[in-house]
Amino acid sequence: MKRLFTILMMLSCSLLGFAQFEGTVSDSQGVIYTATGDGLTCYVSGHEDNYSTTITIPEEFEGLRVTSIGQEAFYECSNLTSVTIPQSVTSIGYCAFGLCGLTELTIPTSITSIGKSAFFKCLGLTSITIPASVTSLGDYAFYECTGITSVTVEWETPLALNADNSPFFFIPMDNATLYVPEGTKAAYKAAEVWKKFGTIDDGIEEPDPYWVAYDTGEAVMYDMDVDENGMINIPINVVIDDEEYPVTELARGAFQNKTELVEATIPETVKKIGEGAFAGCRNLRNLYIKSQTPPTISSPDEARSMLRKANGTGVKAFEGVDKETCVLHVPYGTAELYRQADGWKEFANIVEMEDLTAVNGVMANGTVTDVYDMSGRKVRRQATTLKDLPKGVYIIEGRKVIVK
Repeated sequence: MKRLFTILMMLSCSLLGFAQFEGTVSDSQGVIYTATGDGLTCYVSGHEDNYSTTITIPEEFEGLRVTSIGQEAFYECSNLTSVTIPQSVTSIGYCAFGLCGLTELTIPTSITSIGKSAFFKCLGLTSITIPASVTSLGDYAFYECTGITSVTVEWETPLALNADNSPFFFIPMDNATLYVPEGTKAAYKAAEVWKKFGTIDDGIEEPDPYWVAYDTGEAVMYDMDVDENGMINIPINVVIDDEEYPVTELARGAFQNKTELVEATIPETVKKIGEGAFAGCRNLRNLYIKSQTPPTISSPDEARSMLRKANGTGVKAFEGVDKETCVLHVPYGTAELYRQADGWKEFANIVEMEDLTAVNGVMANGTVTDVYDMSGRKVRRQATTLKDLPKGVYIIEGRKVIVK
């Protein structure tokens, strides 16, 4: 009998040790937990005044699984420098770590939701990594975390964000680097909020220079700087490893989001324009095309497109360009061809460039125009005369002009 009594007492103590709590209970770190009432789970609901400076939240507390960090749970914990969040937690609530002294943060891959202002003004944070598991990133989530210089994200497709209430509001994004999955840089450069980061790095080395030669003897233009006048003049030929190649293609996303671009000139050698090549160039007002035959404009394949909008659809070559105000200048006698060509026919103003001639070095009809050499380099801006130019062949408004 005595032996049976001992066994029953041991079993009773064991059961008491694993008893589930009800209501609200705090642990030795000063973390307060509240039971949800389902008998299975609890959440972090607050903190004691004497909280620890480094906190490790357990997956389970007194028999209940910890599944979330509630609103304002650690609000104003200015001495809290580090917190370890377990894989059992799936959400971080409103202002949960607002005004905390966090200097390091690891968001586990179990997290699906980060609430509004969750890390408001955590000035000690310098870098964050947001896993692909997060499907909801709340407004102002990292509001005024001015120390952040590095953000790493793991979404293959940029998460759609509210541009008016950015999670990164009042972060110096121009000086911060966004690290994204390989091959997704162009998509992030096109996405609202994400595109505002000063540097976007997908681990792929940028083409240097801005073009790449093919075995076919042709070159593809990947990028080009906008000059001080807001212009880009794509050269007819480029020299790569001491070999000259004609530029025949503008790559996918080549000039994407160059909002400073107001005028672009595409030489007659270009036969193809990639998807999203000029997407987001909302201030483009004049586009000069020198080809007698409209270059092919890549149509984004919705299933395979590398450039995607927030809704998952592909990005067109001139997406975001105001085709009502941007004037498309085409060679003399080709306007009708461009008005019927896919992509080009979307432009409301298609005008033909005059077949200019120069008489004794003076432009006909008092014309004022830019002058380019045969490599596509601008040699005169707003010229009215050719008298001071060396003898040779020049490109003026898409036509060759010989100066003798």
